[in-house]
Amino acid sequence: MDENGAPASVDNVDRPSADEPGVVVRTFLIADVRGYTRFTHARGDEEAGRLAARFAALVREAVTATGGEVIELRGDEALCVFSSARQALRAAVELQIRFRRRAEGQSVFPLGIGIGLDAGEAVPVEGGYRGGALNLAARLCSLAAPGQILASETVTSLSRKLEGVRFVERRRERLKGLEKPVRVIEVVPDVELPPLPEAPGPSGRRRALLLMAVGAVVLTAALAAAVLALTRDSDETLRPVGNAIAAIGRDGDAVAYTQAGNTPSTIVAGEGAVWVLNADDRTISKIDPETRQIVKTFGTGGTTTDLAVGEGAVWVGNGTEAVGEFGNVYTNSVSRLDPDSTEVTETLVLPSGLSPEDENAGNLRVLGVSQLAAGAGAAWATNPDLSVSRIDPATAKLVKRIPVTAGGAIAAGDEGVWVLSADGPLVVQIDPRTNRVGQRIELAAFGLTGLAVGGGSVWATDLAAGLLWRIDPGPHPITRTIDIGFGATSVAFGEGAVWVTNFVSDEVVRVDPDTNEVTARIPLAGTPPSVAVGAGTAWVSIVGAPRGEVLPASACDPVLAGAGAGKPDVLIASDLPLQGPTGNLTRVMTDAIRFVLRGHGFRAGRHTVGYQSCDDSTAQAGVFDFLKCASNAKAYAATARVVGVIGPWNSQCAWAQIPIANRAEGPLAMISPSNTHPGLTHAAPGMAEDEPNVYYPSGVRNYVRVVGPGDVEAAAGAVLAQELGLRRVYVLRSADGFGETVPAFRRAARELGIAIAGSSTWGPEAKTYRALAERVARARPDGVFIGDFLSAAVVKALRARFGPKLVLITGEYNVPADVLSDAGRAAIGMYVSSTALVHEGLGPAGRSFLREFAKTQPDGVVPSGLYIVEAAQAAEVLLQAITRSDGTRGSVNRELRRLKVENGILGSFQFDRNGDITPATFTIFRITGKKKRDPELPDAFTGAEVDRVVRVPTALVRP
Repeated sequence: MDENGAPASVDNVDRPSADEPGVVVRTFLIADVRGYTRFTHARGDEEAGRLAARFAALVREAVTATGGEVIELRGDEALCVFSSARQALRAAVELQIRFRRRAEGQSVFPLGIGIGLDAGEAVPVEGGYRGGALNLAARLCSLAAPGQILASETVTSLSRKLEGVRFVERRRERLKGLEKPVRVIEVVPDVELPPLPEAPGPSGRRRALLLMAVGAVVLTAALAAAVLALTRDSDETLRPVGNAIAAIGRDGDAVAYTQAGNTPSTIVAGEGAVWVLNADDRTISKIDPETRQIVKTFGTGGTTTDLAVGEGAVWVGNGTEAVGEFGNVYTNSVSRLDPDSTEVTETLVLPSGLSPEDENAGNLRVLGVSQLAAGAGAAWATNPDLSVSRIDPATAKLVKRIPVTAGGAIAAGDEGVWVLSADGPLVVQIDPRTNRVGQRIELAAFGLTGLAVGGGSVWATDLAAGLLWRIDPGPHPITRTIDIGFGATSVAFGEGAVWVTNFVSDEVVRVDPDTNEVTARIPLAGTPPSVAVGAGTAWVSIVGAPRGEVLPASACDPVLAGAGAGKPDVLIASDLPLQGPTGNLTRVMTDAIRFVLRGHGFRAGRHTVGYQSCDDSTAQAGVFDFLKCASNAKAYAATARVVGVIGPWNSQCAWAQIPIANRAEGPLAMISPSNTHPGLTHAAPGMAEDEPNVYYPSGVRNYVRVVGPGDVEAAAGAVLAQELGLRRVYVLRSADGFGETVPAFRRAARELGIAIAGSSTWGPEAKTYRALAERVARARPDGVFIGDFLSAAVVKALRARFGPKLVLITGEYNVPADVLSDAGRAAIGMYVSSTALVHEGLGPAGRSFLREFAKTQPDGVVPSGLYIVEAAQAAEVLLQAITRSDGTRGSVNRELRRLKVENGILGSFQFDRNGDITPATFTIFRITGKKKRDPELPDAFTGAEVDRVVRVPTALVRP
C-alpha cells in the first residue's frame, strides 16, 4: 500500500510504452488483503509467504472462472482487468465467497479482503494499462473494509441490473487525486456469505509484551514527523498552566482554563455537571458548566480507575492491585453515585474469571480513555477478565456478563454499545436488546486507542497512525479515515462535531462529521488526556507543569540537596513509576540514587547538585503512563537547571521522552538503568532500520543505558552455549515473537564457532509439537535456543523426544516461575537469561556499595536482580559526567557519552557510539524446581537458581 492507502502496484502498471495502442474500455478490479502487514509481524515471513501464495491461487481461480485476467500479483494485492463490468462484478462476488469459505469449521483464508472497481477508457501498455479508471479502483479498494466490495457509478451503470447482487448507494467521498467527491456504490451479494474470519493476534497473556517490542517500530515514521510539534516553543498565551480543565467554545474559538487536581484524566459531561477523574489524587471533581468552577472534589474510599455519567447517575470504577511485583491496578467494582449529593448509593463487584497470570483490563488502560460507559439503557463496564458487564442503572445490579474480549475503551449511545477489542484493531458491537456480541469490524490500523459513538457512526483513534476512524455500522459497514496527526488519543462526539485530543501537539482537533474534514486545531497549554462535550462546550483535561526553577510538585518530590548548600547549581531528576505494585521496587531505586548522592555530599566536582524524584505512573493505572511520561519530559526540558535524567524505567516511556529531551537546549542527557528495547539506540533485526534516528531529531545522541538491550541478551545465550561446550544448536522462535533475538543469537554463535544445526518457527495454534521435535532431532543438536516466547507444549515435546540431557536456553521474556508452572518437570534444567544483574555478579566496588546501602534498608535486605544496582551505577556515572563538565547540558551530555568507568558498581565498562553499555552483563538462571525461595529474589524466580553471570561486548552482535 502507498502512503495514502492505495495498492503500491498501481504505479507500476500505469506506465506507457513507447508506442501507445488505441484506447479501449475496461473494468478494473483491485483486491487487497486487510491486515497482511500485521499478520506478517505476528506469524513471520514464512507464514506470510504461504498466505500470499494462497491469496494468489484463490484470485487466479476466481478471476479466470469469470472471464478476467490477472495483470499483477504482489504479496497482498491483485490487479485484474475485465472486458465487461458484469464480468468484473461477478468476479468480485466470487472472490468474497471463496475467501470466506470454511472447511471443518475453519476459514480457508484467515484474513478479509477489500475490493474496489471502476471502468473507463484505458490505454494498453507494456505489462498492463494506464488510465484514470485504474487509479479510482485503487482508491475505492483502499476505502473498502474487509469483506466489502465498493464500485463506482460507472461500473454499476454499465452492468445495469445484475442477478444475485444489489447496489447500495453510499455517501460521496473525497478521494486523493480527484477534484470532485465520488459517489460510492456498495455491491452486496444476495447470497448469505460466511462470517469474516477473526483477525489473528497474539494470545492475551502475551499481547502487552508484544506491544512493548514492536510498538516503537510502527510509531517511528509518524514520530519523526511529529517530534518538532512535541517540543515546540509556546508563545506567552500558551505558557503551561499546570493541571487544569480547558473549556472550548463549540466552534473552537475560545479557550478558558480552570485549575484541577493532580493529573486530571478521564472527563465526562452529563447529569447537570462536568466530572473529571484526578488520576493521582484518587478523587473526582464536579464542575459547574455555567461558572466553570469546581464545586466539589470527593473520593469513594479507594483508587478511582474510571468514570462515566448517564442513565441518571455518575458511575465510578474502583481499583485493586494485580498480583506480583510487576502488576498494575484494574477495576474490580463499580459504584453508582447520586449526581446531586455525590454519595455512593450502590456498589457492584464485577464478575471475573481472572487467574493471576492472565492479562487484565488494567494492562490495556490509556490515560483519559474510559473502560466504563453509560447509555443505551444501562451502564457498561469492562471486567477484569476483559468480558463486559451490563449494569441496571436503577439498582446497580448485574444484568448480564457478556463474553467479549474487550480492550481499552467502551462507548454507549444511540448507536448501541461498542468496545475496542483486545484481539486486534477491531471494533465490536454489543447489542443492548439481546446482550449478545454483534458485528466485529476489523480496521487496517496498528492499534486503536479512543472510542466514541454519535451522529450515526462509531469513532475510533489510531494513536500511531494519527488517524480518526469513522465507521458507519450496518450489514455492510463503511469505514474511512481522517488525518489527525500522531498522538491522537481520546475522542468525543457532541455539539455537531467530533473532538479528538492529541498529546503530541498539545491540541484538540475539531472534525466536521458532514464533510469528514478538520475544521479547527485548538492549541492547549499542556498535555490533553481526555475530552468530553456538554452544555455547548468541549471540556478537556490538561496535565502540565508551570515553568519554574525546579520541577513541579505535581509530579516530583521537593529538591533534595546537601545541608546548608542553598540553591544547588544543577538539578538531576529520576523518572520512575513509583505507584502500584512496581513502586515497591522503584522506591528502592530512588533510595539507591539518594544514597549515592549523599555519599558524594551532593557535589560533582565544583558543582553542587540537587535531586528530584519524579513519578511517571498514576494511581489510576498503577503503572507508568505514556502521556504522563511525555508531560514529565516537557517539564524536564523546560526547567533549565535540570542537566540529566536517570530513567525512565519502561522502554515505552522512553519512546515519548527521548525526543523531547533531545530537542531541549543541550540536548538534555538521559541515562536509563532498565530500558532493554534495542531500537532506542540502534537498528536491530526485525525492526525499522531508521528507528533510532527518530528519537534524536537534533542529530546529537543524548541517551545511554547501563543495562544490555534485548538483542545483546540473545548473544548472552550464545556465550552460555559456548561455556557449556555446545557445538550444534538448533534455533526455535515463536510466530508471536519479536524478531531481534534469533538473528542476534545466530551472529554471536557464528563468531564463537558454534554451528546452527537448523531453525524453525512454531505457531501457537498447533495441536501437537511432536513433528517439530522430530524435525529438531533430525538435525542432531546438543542444544536448543528458544528465541522470544516459548510454549510449555514445545518444551514438553522436546523433553519427550530428547530426555533431560538436551540443553534448552531462552531469554527473560519467559519468567522462570511461569515456565515451571506451565511445563512442570519438563522445564527443569532449562537456562533463562535476565538483563538485570544479581548480587552474585558484583565485583569489589559493587559488593562494597551493597553492604553499605543494605544498612539503610528495612531488615538490611536489598532486592536482587531488579535494576537497583543499575540505578546506583547510573547516578554515579551521571555525577562523573557533571564533574568533568562545565555545568551546561551540552557539556554534561558530551562527557557522559565518552566516559570510561573503571571498577564501578557494575564493573568496568564504557558506552559504544550508540549509547549502549559494553560489555553488558547478564544473569543466567537455571530452573531447578526447588521450592526454596531466595529472599532477595522476586517471586518470578521461584524454582530457579543463579547459575552464572556472562559479560557480552556489543561488538559480538553488531559487526
